[in-house]
Amino acid sequence: MPVYSTLPYVTSTCDYACSDHASWYEVGYPAVAVIEADPAGDIDPYIHSSQDTIEKLDFKFSLEYAKLGLAFVVELGLFNPSNF
Repeated sequence: MPVYSTLPYVTSTCDYACSDHASWYEVGYPAVAVIEADPAGDIDPYIHSSQDTIEKLDFKFSLEYAKLGLAFVVELGLFNPSNF
């Protein structure tokens, strides 16, 4: 159940270092990767292209993403490595 945002979440795995978070996870730190695409590969066709412009930005989604980022910072501030 989402706590900090209305964005849905899924868990997924891959057989390689999917992102930078994998290195942290492998050495024992809790880690997460936040992406705006589903694991099935439904990704924005404009991402990282010359057509990836502000007009295509979903501001409601961006607000939820910002709330999630702020919550991450707060949670990180509460993180105690001695618990692991």
